[in-house]
Amino acid sequence: MDNKNGLKFTSSDGEFSPVEFDCWGCGKEMSAVPFGYDDGEPLIDNNERYCPKCLDRRLKNLERAREYESDVPPSWFDPTYAGERWGEDY
Repeated sequence: MDNKNGLKFTSSDGEFSPVEFDCWGCGKEMSAVPFGYDDGEPLIDNNERYCPKCLDRRLKNLERAREYESDVPPSWFDPTYAGERWGEDY
């Protein structure tokens, strides 16, 4: 049976059977066991919706994005380059 999200599963009788879906990064077919159901929709942790290669890339991108939100400059930031200071808004 398919649902509106394109996830395929066989039953929602309380048994958490594996759900097939496509990787959110590369489209590779994957499966995972949901941790519950919400109105018949299987609940799967967002990180489990990525194959290992895409998950690694996603986590690195999230880590890099957090660097820009921090008040502490990352190790790669050089204040002498172009005379900028970390945390200044332009």
